[in-house]
Amino acid sequence: MPVYNALVAGIGGQGVITLGTLLKKAALKAGIHVSGSERRGGAQREGHVSTIIRYQWHEDGREADERHEICSPMLPAGSAHLLIGLEPLEAARLARYLNTASTVILNSFPLTPIPVKLGEAKYPPLEVIIEMLQRLAKRIYTWNLTEIAREEFGHSRAMNAICLGIASRVADLPVSETSLLAALQEEGRPADIECFRRGISLADAEYGQK
Repeated sequence: MPVYNALVAGIGGQGVITLGTLLKKAALKAGIHVSGSERRGGAQREGHVSTIIRYQWHEDGREADERHEICSPMLPAGSAHLLIGLEPLEAARLARYLNTASTVILNSFPLTPIPVKLGEAKYPPLEVIIEMLQRLAKRIYTWNLTEIAREEFGHSRAMNAICLGIASRVADLPVSETSLLAALQEEGRPADIECFRRGISLADAEYGQK
């Protein structure tokens, strides 16, 4: 049975868990088995938050059999198909999961970690982070999504639905655009649909359709 592994990484308060939940709900809408895990301990401390989403399905269209499900919600190193980084340094922390076939969607807007604010560490230049990611994965898609979300929708939370729209175009997700939209609609936030479509237009304008 094929498996597709996705990761979302960011800072507490960016909506990392919410974005992971939407990706999982899309799988349920599509009849695909999904599992995963979350690291949310840093959510109240502006710390690292991440979520793993693992899809599994039958190639002939049958529903996943529980007897053959993925046993572990964790990922081996080098096994991620998709990494969505809502913050550059937090994406770099999960670089060990990337391989040359991985897709990375990166928000280029940095959020200063507490050690940097205290003068105990330095935040690496964005170009250094991107160069490091490019050595591991060939498909890196970068925008300042925080700025786009704030300017066009009035708040940075719009970034989550924008990321879903981008992923529907540049990542080989096993869930369809229809399933992603259904997951958004279930959340009861109509404005997110427009954000999703904005993500699609960003991806199509800069990189073309898949």
